[in-house]
Amino acid sequence: MAWVEVKRESYYTSKGEKSGEICSGKSAGSPHWDQIEVRVGYTKESGDDFILVTELLLRPVDSFPRRTKFRSRIINSSGYEYISRIQETGEWTGYGAFSFTTPSAGTYTVIAEIEVLNNTPTVPSSITVPTTVRGGESLNISWGASTDADGDSLTYRLERSANGGSWTQIYSGSNKSYTDSITKGWNTVTYRVRAFDGNTYNGHSDYRTSPVRTVINNTAPTISGNDQNLGDKNLGFLITYQVNDVDAGDSLIVTEKLNGSTIRTINGAPRNQPVEIEITNETLFSLPLNSDNTMEIKVDDQQGGIAYRRYTFRRTNTAPIISDQDQNLGKKTEPFSVDFNVMDNESNAITTKTYLNGIKKEEYTVIDGATNTFAISKEDWFKLSIGQHNIKIEAIDEYGATSVRNYVFQRYDDKIQFTLKSPIETDIAATKILATPTWIIPEGAITKIEACNNAYDEVQAWEDITSQVLIGRHYNFTNDIKISDKWGIDIKFTIEKGASTEECIIHGFGGAFE
Repeated sequence: MAWVEVKRESYYTSKGEKSGEICSGKSAGSPHWDQIEVRVGYTKESGDDFILVTELLLRPVDSFPRRTKFRSRIINSSGYEYISRIQETGEWTGYGAFSFTTPSAGTYTVIAEIEVLNNTPTVPSSITVPTTVRGGESLNISWGASTDADGDSLTYRLERSANGGSWTQIYSGSNKSYTDSITKGWNTVTYRVRAFDGNTYNGHSDYRTSPVRTVINNTAPTISGNDQNLGDKNLGFLITYQVNDVDAGDSLIVTEKLNGSTIRTINGAPRNQPVEIEITNETLFSLPLNSDNTMEIKVDDQQGGIAYRRYTFRRTNTAPIISDQDQNLGKKTEPFSVDFNVMDNESNAITTKTYLNGIKKEEYTVIDGATNTFAISKEDWFKLSIGQHNIKIEAIDEYGATSVRNYVFQRYDDKIQFTLKSPIETDIAATKILATPTWIIPEGAITKIEACNNAYDEVQAWEDITSQVLIGRHYNFTNDIKISDKWGIDIKFTIEKGASTEECIIHGFGGAFE
């Protein structure tokens, strides 16, 4: 580091002048001092000899004191310069003195100077360059940290030599890594790095130099797409990819592996053409349930260039398979049934639940592949309104995987006919009956109401009471014969659609007999 002037003062003196202070003052500090104070004085000795005394006081702003050199210079009016001895101190004060002779009175200039001695940073602890270097690709160089006894902030300068030529600086900064671009066609490359503390004197370390690396000018092959997680898989699937290599003369070998085991090798693989890997149901189902699996594709150009593509997936449980497909069964005029079977790829135990309009009707364990039947009972059928309804079949395996099959159908009637669930027993033959239905019969519909008083006979004597019902009056039975051992009343309603276009609604009926 060069000498730095911290104070300058001019004064006039003559022979015989008494001792005294020439100058005193403070100067702004450097980055390491917030105050520099200089005092310059002289004292007269015998004859014409004078002693010039200079003193330097420094106050630091940090806790890293430096070794400091201090000196004073005095220049007479003729330009002759006297330089004091150099004082070196490890403290934050310095003192220097020297004597000179003043042959005549005149103006003298006193200059106080300091020089701070800098400690050299250490050599970076390491430099790392990958052993494989490819022309036309990027290369990451990293290095270890340096230290500085003075606590200075350090930067690093990285240099490169290609093909044994001159060194070229390619990076300067505080980072400890750099990504370089390798020119295709280079044969060798070498790197070196050193540390800088920002000072001129001893401001940089020696170099840390890497081994010489040979540049491979073959370009590695490529595989389309990106590594990815394909998620859960419970059925076979396909992976499609393409390989390529800009080096036209390279012959490509593709190796496909599932969980580290080779499943196929393709010699002389085609470039830029779709290649498929099929993971069949059989292959998938052979993997452990809920296992994580890796499909690896490797392409080798046989010139040192290799590329990989990896796909991961999780083998999950397959839901049971219900035969047939969701469908509309159309119009239905009477109770019916649906046949189905259920299979499970893992041969798990299967529970089946059946629903009519969201109401569970059955729950049972089925045999894998066996035919099952869901039948709508007469009781349920007659409770269904005219219009659309739903049947749902739900199959659940022992691990909770579920499949659902849905059917819709429309209950349709162009004729409604119903009787009492059980006849009403009478002690003697009934002679009169009154029926009062609560209903909405659209115009164009054909209505017929019949009643009998021998309801327990195999062949009942039905009598048409429609006209009396429609006017709200009782009907007188004409039959007085029975074959059964008891008498009983029954009533039968028959309503046909006829020319009506609206819905017929029957809420119920009341009545009496005697």
